[in-house]
Amino acid sequence: MKKIFFLSFITYFFFSHFSYSQALSYVDPAIAYQRIMVEKGQEGTYQQLGNFKVIGTSFLFGEQLGGNAYAGNEKSSNIKLGYNMYNQTVELYINGSNLKIIKTPSEIDSFLISQHSSDFVKEDMHFVSSKSISNIKIKDCFLQVLYKGKNNSLYKFYTATLDYVSTNYIQSELRQFGTAFTYYLFDEKKGELKKIKLTRKKLMEEFSSITGIETAVSDEEFDKQPEQTSVKILSFINNNH
Repeated sequence: MKKIFFLSFITYFFFSHFSYSQALSYVDPAIAYQRIMVEKGQEGTYQQLGNFKVIGTSFLFGEQLGGNAYAGNEKSSNIKLGYNMYNQTVELYINGSNLKIIKTPSEIDSFLISQHSSDFVKEDMHFVSSKSISNIKIKDCFLQVLYKGKNNSLYKFYTATLDYVSTNYIQSELRQFGTAFTYYLFDEKKGELKKIKLTRKKLMEEFSSITGIETAVSDEEFDKQPEQTSVKILSFINNNH
């Protein structure tokens, strides 16, 4: 009887702890939004993309968000826009019209998605064209500026992927959009850009020569908010070295 009780207790403890850990784990808002759109797509809504019927969306947080667009000395303020992660274009709706102008990274310098223009956008999101970043290997795309510093900057590159629908066994042409992203660390002084994983371990290795960085943040902070915590580390480095 004691053995059964002990096993039951261990099982309860394990799943309780697992559930609690999962509740605290970070889910990127773009992925959370995509999951909702895919669920809606399973109700029958899809778009035609070549030979494929695709559910979900290739737009980051929606097709018509509030924001600004910048090209040279020109600025379009308080307009509706949509960032298409699949083909790396921005669709601009000028003067409240339903007519859209599609711009590529070579035609526009940057754009901004305004805070609260979607339930998933908690703060302004600033994107720049890849043409404005030196020594970048990925071309003709937009990158979100997570942090801009005098020594180091942090960028995030979004892309929409075409994935198989795991529950589909009949329609061979059916696909769903997925959302993927890559982080890039840019050395402002050397002009070097490289991929980086946003973990405490990786950043500690990257800046191992910086004193005091190991106590700047905790593992728990990274688990809850990896981007904000990484910005905190970069801010510490830029302000103290």
